Amino acid sequence: MTAVSALRLSADPMTDEDLLRLVYGGGHRELVDGCLVITREVGHYTEGDLEDLPDDGRKHELLDGQVVVSPGGRPIHQRAVTRLVIVLDAVLPPELEVLAAPVDVHIPGPLPSKLLPDVIVVPTITIDTELVSRPVLAVEVLSPSTRRFDLGRKRAAYARYGIGIYLLVDPLVPSLTVLVLDGADYVETARGEGDALVQVGGPIGRELSAAQLVRH
Repeated sequence: MTAVSALRLSADPMTDEDLLRLVYGGGHRELVDGCLVITREVGHYTEGDLEDLPDDGRKHELLDGQVVVSPGGRPIHQRAVTRLVIVLDAVLPPELEVLAAPVDVHIPGPLPSKLLPDVIVVPTITIDTELVSRPVLAVEVLSPSTRRFDLGRKRAAYARYGIGIYLLVDPLVPSLTVLVLDGADYVETARGEGDALVQVGGPIGRELSAAQLVRH
């Protein structure tokens, strides 16, 4: 398989054929919008279990004790991530920095999570830092396969962990939505489509548009 075809495969939604062809260990497996969700028959999975999964170019996350395997990002997805990193890096104060996936966000609890947001803003790390602090902002770039998780269970996990701002970029509309933590959940404070400017609060303190993140 060529590098190009392997990249295309990793970005494709998973299918019933993948359930038969790929080896992801035991547990109950089901497809949810092109993502593979694996539930342990007894108990729950841990971060250590993720190390046993194959390195196949897909994203492997632990979400509330379940393993979620989702497709890799397509070029428009990566474009939005790259441009957002460039924009945020230019406006953040010295005590904060922007990092792109894969950077683990560990969320403790009875059912633990280890998630890989597309972009995070965290207190500036030192060269010997192994674990990042709690992000002040997390970004997910939506895709047909991950939309349900990004808008539902991952949103709930980020809120539970206390991440103050959650940005959602939909490259297909395109749109940019700003969610700000208010108590136990997020509230939408701004949303814009295309060239419409959206005010991103907190440490960002500037306006962004979805078009500038995804347009060629």
